[in-house]
Amino acid sequence: MLEIDISYEKVLLSDFQAWHYVLNGWTLKDHENEDIDMEKSWERIFDLEFLKRHPDWGRSEKLDIQGVTGKIVLSEMKSVKEFICK
Repeated sequence: MLEIDISYEKVLLSDFQAWHYVLNGWTLKDHENEDIDMEKSWERIFDLEFLKRHPDWGRSEKLDIQGVTGKIVLSEMKSVKEFICK
């Protein structure tokens, strides 16, 4: 497990559950009758405000936010801990 200190601009946030729309090739529609390109709809997994308002996503107390970054430099590392999943 890594503890890092990086600027917010270097992190891409998305919803973990909504990411499955991309993995499964599903269209993330605003409503059932919406006509939208499937790949264009995938950009919505990064629109956290859209997901909070969406009838299928906004009902939960919170979204399952995940963050990724393309690069971590040594000076950004604060701690490293061994982690064993149970």
